[in-house]
Amino acid sequence: MKKVILTFCLIITLSCCVYSQRPTFAQVLNAAQEGDVNAYRWLGLFYASGEGTNINYPEAIKWFKKAIENGFNEYSSIGDCYIGLNNYSEAISSYKKAIENGDNNAYYGLGNCYMGIENYTAAIECYKKVAYFDKHAYSYIAMCYNYLKNYSECINNYKMAIDNGDTSAYLMLGFVYGDIERYQDGIKYLKKAYEIETEERPRILSRLCLYYENIDSPIEAISWFNKAIEYDVTEGYNGLAHMYFYGKNLKKDVNEALKLISKALALDENDVFILDTKGEFLYKTGKIDAAKKIYNKILQIEPDHYKDNTSTFFELIKKSL
Repeated sequence: MKKVILTFCLIITLSCCVYSQRPTFAQVLNAAQEGDVNAYRWLGLFYASGEGTNINYPEAIKWFKKAIENGFNEYSSIGDCYIGLNNYSEAISSYKKAIENGDNNAYYGLGNCYMGIENYTAAIECYKKVAYFDKHAYSYIAMCYNYLKNYSECINNYKMAIDNGDTSAYLMLGFVYGDIERYQDGIKYLKKAYEIETEERPRILSRLCLYYENIDSPIEAISWFNKAIEYDVTEGYNGLAHMYFYGKNLKKDVNEALKLISKALALDENDVFILDTKGEFLYKTGKIDAAKKIYNKILQIEPDHYKDNTSTFFELIKKSL
């Protein structure tokens, strides 16, 4: 997330520098060496973004400081570089100087710093300063409240983000509702995200499958499990396999259930959750020794898996150990 935020800041700043046409790194380097003060800013941004050269934050900072000496407020750009160097102390200092010099956008960078050092309360106050002109700020505020486990404020702020046109908040709100086991609400927002965030569909389908496994809505569940299978999302195979194995709104078909699990494992043979389902099916069809082998394989892959996760299979197999 930090890398995305930093890249976003640099792209915005780079596009705002004053040149009639976008220069190349070589042109800017030559101009800066000849004393062009506008080129100082550009050269700093090229070094910071890695466009036309390698990313070099110390070199970027050097040129941004030269720009500051010539009257430009590049403290935010320096702050961005210090975030890239994971030097939050210097980044915070730089963003505060930017704010003192009238750059209110620097509250964003300052908020990112506070989030990076897990001072979420301070981050919230920074993001609130920019929320009136940036719709994405509400999502960052919501994210902080999520870390603080203040789910009520988290949800309220994601809804404000949506009201202000930040469609990416549908996805995050859907995830939050799932985390607090409000699956019906989570499904509502993830369905909206599914229509908007086409590149995120596999991740959305993965969550939707998990939510449908926790509510009683088998007809809808079957539809979404099949959509997930179209994207080779293993949770889709898993969910549909359970429907066949237990005959939930589908004719009971143990062989079809096992075929679906085999297809899921062909995508990822070490998926412990799919292996858990396979173990469950094997145990319930009387193949106890085979189920024990699955259990041992799960523990080889993830030794602490059953410390954090309970399941039907675990409750069954521990009786035979």
